[in-house]
Amino acid sequence: MIILITGGAGFLGGSLASILSLQIKTIITYSTSPVNQNGHFILLHLDITDKKKVEDLFCRYRPDVIIHTAAIANAAICENNKQYACSVNVCGVENIAIAAEKVNARLIYISTDNVFSGNKKFYAEEDGAEPSCFYGRTKLDGENIVISVCSDYCIARISLVYGISANLSKCFAEKIMIDLMNNKEVELFIDEYRSPIYLNNLCDILMELALCKEFQGLYHICGSKRVSRYEFGLKMAEIFHFSNELIVPISISEVDFRYYRPADCSMINLKVSKLLKTRIWSLDEGLLHMKVLSEEYDQ
Repeated sequence: MIILITGGAGFLGGSLASILSLQIKTIITYSTSPVNQNGHFILLHLDITDKKKVEDLFCRYRPDVIIHTAAIANAAICENNKQYACSVNVCGVENIAIAAEKVNARLIYISTDNVFSGNKKFYAEEDGAEPSCFYGRTKLDGENIVISVCSDYCIARISLVYGISANLSKCFAEKIMIDLMNNKEVELFIDEYRSPIYLNNLCDILMELALCKEFQGLYHICGSKRVSRYEFGLKMAEIFHFSNELIVPISISEVDFRYYRPADCSMINLKVSKLLKTRIWSLDEGLLHMKVLSEEYDQ
């Protein structure tokens, strides 16, 4: 079996590559960012906006499964450069989906909780997606393309992912950790809610989704706990034994983002929890494991 992971330089793609390549022949692609090459994978450059190059690469290597993590995930960049965001998050997905179908590959498409408006809480798969930010709109367009083009696919809507990165791409939790280690105050929102999921746990879940064809359609892959970013910071300070006085509560209204941030995109994972063999970790478990890994890397 061959698994191909797009977006190998990203936070999720890089970690997926590190974990999956220990067990399965793995190809990872990247576009512009550097990639940590300390792995057992094949590393290839690929511009997913180039339809012919995508098709040529897929036909040459004929992967059995594609996990598509590559995207412009920065909401501000998407809002300020809509054409660029569409070229990657919409046209790029279409190129990947068409090529995957051509080589009869299973496609795992990584989507986001930002496909929701953020005006309620605990979204289920059955709830209608109404993106309130442009990033969310491009990802929902990607979902619809996958559904219309692919015969063997799984859409994984993920929430706020935290953990220790396998490459240079750092997540919000790592940035919090570094600031707290340096005794710096961290301002976190009291009124923006998500359902965080631990990176390593997410990678195990995505591997199960990739290898089990019984999983077809749309799934919410997220933690079971709904927390604000401020509550997340307090829990992180507790687990890592940092001073919680460094965690400063602020409101979204106090910051001028110049683009809309959905307030509550928390999701329900009951559908996938009933089907998975992989158990979804609690927030405490994930942060404890993150702490252990951070200490190992420091040694």
